[in-house]
Amino acid sequence: MKIKAVIIEDEPFALKLMESFVNMSDNLELLGAFSNPVKGFEFLRKENVDLVFLDINMPDMSGLEISYLVKDDVKIIFTTAYKEYALEGFKVDAIDYLLKPFDFEEFSKAVNKAVKHFELINQIDSNQEEELIIRADHKQYKVKPSEILFVENVKNYVIFRLLDGTKIMALLSLKSLIETLPDNFVKVHRSYVVNLNFIDSSSSNTIKIKDFEVPISESNRKSFRSLMNEKSIN
Repeated sequence: MKIKAVIIEDEPFALKLMESFVNMSDNLELLGAFSNPVKGFEFLRKENVDLVFLDINMPDMSGLEISYLVKDDVKIIFTTAYKEYALEGFKVDAIDYLLKPFDFEEFSKAVNKAVKHFELINQIDSNQEEELIIRADHKQYKVKPSEILFVENVKNYVIFRLLDGTKIMALLSLKSLIETLPDNFVKVHRSYVVNLNFIDSSSSNTIKIKDFEVPISESNRKSFRSLMNEKSIN
């Protein structure tokens, strides 16, 4: 995992030192280093940045001013020679506070805190499965893809067969639906898309999912077999 980092530091020596520290860190990718805080702030506003190493006492625009204006998902490690700013730094939920002069070991400890933060955020995001909004029978259903056994196309309708036995019939295009489903959903027939995670068994012509048998078309047979082989290997 590479954290996209920016440095905003008005002291030339400190800026060069931090650039070298960032380049020595396997977890960091340096997007930019700015001695002008205003230009650095403009970069933060426009670009996709994860972490900023931010000096506090700078002319024209202080690091604290910048910290209150950046996007919430941009995390901050403050770098300053003034320990009295520490409390203000933590008020804006900074990852860490590096007091100058600091060495690479201290820098790395702060970076490791950032790494743990972003790993936790990524874990939370991956666990939050996006729900499908299905409109049917004058109602609105919220369905997680992990709850869908398979879907069947009947004329202009799509029938959702869910894990709990629910059947939802919606006026919907199968083609447009496929584009919204995750990779574990595979088209095995012109009228059927199955969730690979629920396949109990399969033969040359059919797939068994719970109490259902889903046909496999000849045109989809080869690709389906390849996917199943790959799944069994993984």
